[in-house]
Amino acid sequence: MENLFERDLKIASYHEAGHLTVIRHFGGNGFVLIKPTFTNDIKFEKAFIGHVEFQNISENPMHRALIGSAGFISECILAGLDINDALDLWDTDYHDLSDSDKKFTLNMSDDLFCEAFLLVKNVWSQVEAEASRNITMFSKVYEQYLN
Repeated sequence: MENLFERDLKIASYHEAGHLTVIRHFGGNGFVLIKPTFTNDIKFEKAFIGHVEFQNISENPMHRALIGSAGFISECILAGLDINDALDLWDTDYHDLSDSDKKFTLNMSDDLFCEAFLLVKNVWSQVEAEASRNITMFSKVYEQYLN
């Protein structure tokens, strides 16, 4: 059974891998940073948070919306949700997104969300590979939290 830190590292890794994979799909690049939250704030409820440092990201608003939603969608796919369940969760949990994800996905239509979901599903093997690299790398960095 995974402990809290392993679970949160996995979720953060998949979330950021989703963003990075879609950034790369549109010709950009970057790298993932994941760090512990170091907080006792029960409302925060995450042991790790992540961020993608990106370069050459598409300025196309539709591409940016697909990039911005890719992290959330990756978490949904990881949890085994289908497109309809993911869309329902998007509608109810949008307010919990990070400010940067909200900025990229402001006024995103349901149709565009569904397009983003299908895109992430199509590149899922790349998301998994990137997430696996992140989990391996950051497990070594933050080993004291994972034991």
